[in-house]
Amino acid sequence: MNSSNLNNQTLDPAASGCQPVEALLRFAAGIGATSIHITVGAPPLLRVDGDLCPIRDLAVPGDDRGQQAADFIATNSFWEMVVTPAIARRVAAELFARPELRERFEQTGTVRFVKSLPGMTRFLVSVFRQRGNPAVVCRALGRSVPSLEDVFRHLPEVKEAVERMLATGEGLILVGGPTGSGKAATLAAMVDFINRTSPRHVITVENPIRYLHRHARGVVNQREVGEDVDNFENGVKSALYSDADVIVAGDVPDAGTADAVVVAAETGRLTVCAVRAASAEETVARVARLIPAQESGGPVCRLAAVLHGVVVQKAICGADGGRVVAAGVLPAVPPLKDVLLAGDVTRMAAILHSGSVDGAFPLERALAKLAATDIIDRAKAECRAGDADLFWRFLKLY
Repeated sequence: MNSSNLNNQTLDPAASGCQPVEALLRFAAGIGATSIHITVGAPPLLRVDGDLCPIRDLAVPGDDRGQQAADFIATNSFWEMVVTPAIARRVAAELFARPELRERFEQTGTVRFVKSLPGMTRFLVSVFRQRGNPAVVCRALGRSVPSLEDVFRHLPEVKEAVERMLATGEGLILVGGPTGSGKAATLAAMVDFINRTSPRHVITVENPIRYLHRHARGVVNQREVGEDVDNFENGVKSALYSDADVIVAGDVPDAGTADAVVVAAETGRLTVCAVRAASAEETVARVARLIPAQESGGPVCRLAAVLHGVVVQKAICGADGGRVVAAGVLPAVPPLKDVLLAGDVTRMAAILHSGSVDGAFPLERALAKLAATDIIDRAKAECRAGDADLFWRFLKLY
């Protein structure tokens, strides 16, 4: 595909027979859909209450959402059609608000950016090439910066533990979770807490910037990879020379970035990073594998020296619809540091589950609490638990 395929193509109904993408975005935001998927060979799909479904399937009589879907279909029947290659190209062209986004897509086959429309939810847009055609995923972002109370609204124990970790002025905090678990919202809530409660300079490195912070007691400077800085590693490194008190990295994609965040923590900054991992031990192990060894010690020893705590989370469909974040927290207290200094990350799970780590709140306990209070389904909670036996042990406590 060359760039001419995407040039000057819009979804103007009169020009192309297509309804504008904006109408679909506004409809999705209005019914609380968390994402929109557009790919060749299928009708546009919305993720609602955790599941993907065509718009027609949402038009069920008896509730407001069903009526909204029926009304939308009545005036936008185009979005019931199976997506063709021409439609996929037109959708991508409509979303590319800046020429450089289209150029980046043509060069690399993938691009991510934030799409903002007046008076509505912002969307994180991912356009990527598959089988020679564009595919589009638009994920809804919150209208405002979430607070820790918003993110951990059902888990005050986790909120308070995170606040204690953030109150310190140094060390490395890792936020682990699979893709789509809400790590970006958690990082934003952490930045919000620091910004509102202390006069510190925060620099974030993000790809892309998802939540826009206003200066409060502190100052927040947000740098976007590909726009303000070329990669995460250089963004973190440059923050060291910008008088940053707090450095937040939205990803740790490579060894260079892992080394940079550890160096930042070694030099006395509070450093917070998101890591794609399914458990606390996997989060630590992933970063440890990336950190280069130095004369002063191996990767795990370097990590143990600066680690301040780990937050791990998963997003689950709530019993009443919507998405619920289940999160565990693991402060880096002596028993954990001893395990890391011994070079055996695999023993972390046993230490965590033994109950010997003061202040720890395992993810399995969070899942058990949410299930016991009927916030999430017990079967779904058990499926998300890394240790099902531990989940049932905690469930008995509630």
